[in-house]
Amino acid sequence: MPVQLIVLDGYRNEVQRDLVSGLDIFSHTQELIHENAWDETYRYRIVSDIDVAAEYTTAEVKKRAGRPK
Repeated sequence: MPVQLIVLDGYRNEVQRDLVSGLDIFSHTQELIHENAWDETYRYRIVSDIDVAAEYTTAEVKKRAGRPK
């Protein structure tokens, strides 16, 4: 099942929205952080079902992706 990733900047404005399928969502998000040089003020909302969403900081994404800060 596809997972939706919504990237929010430090002011809580939506910066990017991706539909991710068949990938590790945290590894994918980590790559986006690296490619776009997003800082610690960004938040990453992961929507896995119609009513299920969780929001993560940059540090939490890096930890879950298994990569150092």
